[in-house]
Amino acid sequence: TSGGGFSQRFPRPQYQEDAVAEYLSQVDVNRSLFNSTGRGYPDLSATGANVPIIFQGRLTMVGGTSASSPIIAGLVALINGERLDAALPPLGFLNPLLYSSYQRWPEIVQDVRVGNISGTNLLLPWPQIKDCPEGFPARPGWDAASGLGSPNFKEMLEH
Repeated sequence: TSGGGFSQRFPRPQYQEDAVAEYLSQVDVNRSLFNSTGRGYPDLSATGANVPIIFQGRLTMVGGTSASSPIIAGLVALINGERLDAALPPLGFLNPLLYSSYQRWPEIVQDVRVGNISGTNLLLPWPQIKDCPEGFPARPGWDAASGLGSPNFKEMLEH
């Protein structure tokens, strides 16, 4: 599963303009259902399903953004650690760097090219569960289902 889309509150930043505009030109989605000029999200994605954690002293499996966000943060921390060991500064604000690096080295991510984020929210109580056929499809490049893709740590570290 994935969460993605377009912000109702924040405008699309310049560093994201080309990637998101290209995506929107390639997909057939009902634009009356979202703010097509808003900031697109996510920027990156990670498999956040069945991630083992220790909670209250017990091993349990979690998933979703609560699992994938710490995975991304950990990879960025490892890259920053390598940079500091090499007497280089930490990355700083990552988003503009992600998009410009992706343009030069698309291999920094594993592009998610199939699937979509339509479906059912199974977190709702049973009487409120509704199937939603509308959603954002994955496509080559940035998309509202998986962002630029999943990080390729080795390539990100190299570039």
